[in-house]
Amino acid sequence: MQQIVYQKTLKQFIHSCLISGTIADEVKQEMYNAGYSYVMPNWETSWKNSLPKIAEALQGSSIDGDVDVAIEYRLKHSLERLDFLIYGLDKNDKKNMVIVELKQWSQVSVSGALNKVHTMVSKGHYEDHFHPSYQAYNYAGQLKSFNEYVQVEKMGIEACSYCHNMDNGYETIMQDVSLFPFIPESPSFLEDDSSKLRAFVEKYVSKSCHDILFEINKARTVPSDEFAKLMRDALSGNLMYTLDMGQANALSTIVSAVREADYYNQKKTIIVKGGAGTGKSIIAINALGQLNSPKKKNDRITTMFVTVNAAPKKVLYNGLIKGKAFKSGDLSALFKYPTAFVNRPFNEIPCLLIDEAHRIFKMKGGVGLKSGTNMLKELINVAKVSVFFIDDNQAVTKDDYATIDIIKELAKECHSQLVMGPELELSGQYRVQGGAEYIEFIKSFLELTDKNNKFNTNNSYEFKVFDNPNEMFNRIKELDIESRKKQALADGKLAFDIDDYNGHARVVAGYCYEWVSDPTTRDGINDVIIQKDNFAKKWNLRYGSGLKAYSWADDPLSVDEIGCIHTCQGIDLDYCGVIIGKDITYENGKIIFHKDAHPTSDQAGIRTANDIDAETWIKNTYYVLLTRGILGTFVYCEDDGLRDYLKSKLITK
Repeated sequence: MQQIVYQKTLKQFIHSCLISGTIADEVKQEMYNAGYSYVMPNWETSWKNSLPKIAEALQGSSIDGDVDVAIEYRLKHSLERLDFLIYGLDKNDKKNMVIVELKQWSQVSVSGALNKVHTMVSKGHYEDHFHPSYQAYNYAGQLKSFNEYVQVEKMGIEACSYCHNMDNGYETIMQDVSLFPFIPESPSFLEDDSSKLRAFVEKYVSKSCHDILFEINKARTVPSDEFAKLMRDALSGNLMYTLDMGQANALSTIVSAVREADYYNQKKTIIVKGGAGTGKSIIAINALGQLNSPKKKNDRITTMFVTVNAAPKKVLYNGLIKGKAFKSGDLSALFKYPTAFVNRPFNEIPCLLIDEAHRIFKMKGGVGLKSGTNMLKELINVAKVSVFFIDDNQAVTKDDYATIDIIKELAKECHSQLVMGPELELSGQYRVQGGAEYIEFIKSFLELTDKNNKFNTNNSYEFKVFDNPNEMFNRIKELDIESRKKQALADGKLAFDIDDYNGHARVVAGYCYEWVSDPTTRDGINDVIIQKDNFAKKWNLRYGSGLKAYSWADDPLSVDEIGCIHTCQGIDLDYCGVIIGKDITYENGKIIFHKDAHPTSDQAGIRTANDIDAETWIKNTYYVLLTRGILGTFVYCEDDGLRDYLKSKLITK
């Protein structure tokens, strides 16, 4: 589906709304032209009722008639559709866009849920719904925080909402800054506020600049320089307004459920489903801040972040410690390994946020714990509210014990109320520049779905299949060095200072090679050996534990080594080169999985597993490896047939 649906000049839009009355039919046809296979009746109703209202508000404004407007524009990574956009230049020739969220609501009441109001969403049906200004402000935040064109051009992205059927008596709720602190930045306009809405738009848009939406549409997704600061602010209790509605729903549900459980002394287990790059860690950090550091001290509820993987925890830790906003001891008290909660009193901890929950294991003994300790049950037992962020497609070893079904069973056993559903399923894609299109292509290639998706290499995401691993490795090193040079020059340093920087371009591989080198030192011994291509490299270093563990992704020298699944799961790279070993081949028109291609040194259990489990873990391993690269992924397949098959799934025109 195309992102740009309806795009016309303001003059054409007003004519279609107020003169010909054809706006709903025009938008419907443009939806079909953009690749939508259906149009919901309620969409048409909203176009008929809401679009003429904003046309009336903008009619007679000082805005040039050739300024562009867009309707139902689809954001690249969250796939959310924006009701109405108007963009161009202000009186000082600065590029701006105004996002307007339109609602037909006629009444609201206060809701106890975070950033929500209670309203009638359809005839006779009332429910909590996000304040429309919050929706618009988050859409604006996504563009400001992730769109490279918006960042480079220093574009203004403004937001507001227009509830054109709502009596202005509801201002006391809709414009309550104590409930909705975003209102000063994203105002709410009601029935009698058409002139205020017009003035708001006129402030930012007066002249045309037709290429803005096209440039935004083709731009790369790059986290802004302010994004790390936003994460730190979020941990201090300030909301991040960069969430898509799936993430916002999950955050609101978690915070509301924890507060309710605390007030009524309830026990709850929450399951948040989301694949790689859907923003699970963003939600967790926001929830930590909202629960540990709310504006009202009496609302504080002790909450901790739990993860098996040292790598993502280390990355989060390093990002939050910068700027000296947090001390090491403060963060260590928040970020915990699962074993810290074994044999603890029932409901001792108000809330645990368990990231990468698919990696929760059963203890095999050690660290003072008996063999067979069920870590999953221990976590549910100790927390009044346990929140599991999980992706069933990321379990990669026999020790990755937790699944959604097992969590549900244990929650019932621990008498914990289960909270899960569509509002807790994340579908946006914020890691990989290729967006949902790329993710579905990888799932199709690995047969994680039954769809036959191809990938268009004209996408802004860089994807390439190499015939030689040395060529791929050298290209990754070139990109890493290029990135480090840019960072050094940006800081006013010389080229020889680049060793002080990290280019975040690395090569990883499936676990098909014996680990014979010492994981604690650079001993000169190579592990990943492909003889036919004269390729030989060492596996990554591994030593230490917890927040003091060695971090492969943060070490500039690790660019000369190969990352394994156990090291890179949960981390982001700018560019990732992936070596697909002999555990996947393509023979007689189909993919074959070979568990016996895994070495005896691999403790994942794939080699000795039954065929079904082994195939699942091999698929999931490469799914993780192939979704690490933010800007691009390069692939080398040892099997020639698999390499040719992968190339056949690329659209190169």
